[in-house]
Amino acid sequence: MTAQLAVKLPDELLARLDQLVGEGRFASRSEAVRDGISRVVRDAERERIDVAFAAGFARHPDDDSLAEAERLATEAIADEPWERWW
Repeated sequence: MTAQLAVKLPDELLARLDQLVGEGRFASRSEAVRDGISRVVRDAERERIDVAFAAGFARHPDDDSLAEAERLATEAIADEPWERWW
């Protein structure tokens, strides 16, 4: 099922949209608008997932992974051939 929307655009934006269609970036204005809306929806969903992930991690931090990362970093620093500068 599809629905039709009426969208008002400023002249400058419409001219740029027509330019993109003319350049072959989109087959039509409708395709360009569908693509734009799809991107907005996709970006909003990614943001929702990121926020949910961050909230979950804040509630249940992965302390084991953090401890392992710290151990590996400390080990890497200790393995460096540091010259004594003092």
